[in-house]
Amino acid sequence: MLVFLLFACTEPNEVESSFEASFELGEAIPNAVEASFVSEEEGIATIEWSVDSRELRTTRPQPVSAGGLFEALVIGPPSGERATFRAVVETPSGERLVSGSEALTIPYEPADLPNVSAVGSLPGELPGHVFTSLITAQTTQLVVLNEDGRPVWFVKLPSNELVTASALARDGSGVLAMTTDMSLTAPQTVILHYGWDGRLIRRMILPDGHHDFVELPDGRIAWIQLEAGPITVSGESIDVAEDALRVSSWAETADVSGPPLFSFLRDWRAPEIVCDHQRHTLFYQGRELLDWTHANSLDYDAENDVFMLLTHHVDQAFVISAKDGALLNEIGFDEGDPLVDEGEPWSHAHSSTMSADKLLLFDNGLHYTPPRSRVVAYDVDTETGALTETQVLWEAEDRLVFALGDVKRLPGDELLTSWSTLGRITRTDANGEELWALETSVGAGTGRVEWLPELP
Repeated sequence: MLVFLLFACTEPNEVESSFEASFELGEAIPNAVEASFVSEEEGIATIEWSVDSRELRTTRPQPVSAGGLFEALVIGPPSGERATFRAVVETPSGERLVSGSEALTIPYEPADLPNVSAVGSLPGELPGHVFTSLITAQTTQLVVLNEDGRPVWFVKLPSNELVTASALARDGSGVLAMTTDMSLTAPQTVILHYGWDGRLIRRMILPDGHHDFVELPDGRIAWIQLEAGPITVSGESIDVAEDALRVSSWAETADVSGPPLFSFLRDWRAPEIVCDHQRHTLFYQGRELLDWTHANSLDYDAENDVFMLLTHHVDQAFVISAKDGALLNEIGFDEGDPLVDEGEPWSHAHSSTMSADKLLLFDNGLHYTPPRSRVVAYDVDTETGALTETQVLWEAEDRLVFALGDVKRLPGDELLTSWSTLGRITRTDANGEELWALETSVGAGTGRVEWLPELP
């Protein structure tokens, strides 16, 4: 009843039921409701909708011409709820033309989508949403979750595909995901671009792609690529898998015809100090190789036109020119004992937000005593390389996230953190106090995270 009372609260200049609008559940994702109507007048059109006692929400305004067809995708109604919709056109004179309202029951999410529950509540009249991936031994699913942990958008990937990185598309058209098909003899890595209607817009094979990618302002894709070759450590020649950085325009298969923009094998000398994780092996190009650098995070600093590349097994971040691939700076520290990282800036960090002078890292903490994970931020002196810690957030129970992990900064120095293998996403204030959290059902982990203050 309350939802109809919300719609019943008309404004003095509002004309009710002056036209009819159509609302239908999305074919690929039922939560993506397809709205359409023919406008009687020129104006600015929106779709207003609400669920039970929730606040009235509005899609982004779009211009519409008299007699013109208006179409919109309404993202946000949660699975298993009944939502009510209506269309509104505000004319140049300020009159609001309102369609009749229509209620739709949003189907429940698929049974294999892990359950997520919220702990606490987000401040603000209209809390935002979280884009992430939910990972189990059987499936990986891209999801958008509301403040209650309810899915409002989801795409299920084939059971053999693992998402290692994901992001919102720069043009607002949907999401990008880097997946690796683990069922193939030679695992195939692709970038998938899904629209908000749940349909696949395009895909690009990334030969030897590894772990992370970034979409550039001009629409090209940069990614981390594995490379194999010999290096010399303590006078001994050993065969290793290191990493390179490549950039390509969209194509069915990414362009790898020329040399990579940057290559550790070509442009960097391997350190003499060897961490035990570098003695782990992987199979690549039919050979068993030492997993030497294991780069896992790539970022682009537009202000300085540089790439930031983080290596997991070698605790360093690299500043690389986006113009010519020149290695401009190495952000690191004296490792000392490679098996004991207590007191050091980070220990095998994972996905992160990086620029030439600032680092925000998810620090897996594999070599701390005992091993335990945290988030840590640093200012970087670009001349001396000195690191100044500006923020730190330890996992609340000093637990270890042994793989993945991600963090994003929100306004007010709040942090949105994916404690991946623990199945938790937290929002904490500048002092590290937990404001709100999402928790998955047992056996499900979370991937990289993005905050959506507004839905598309």
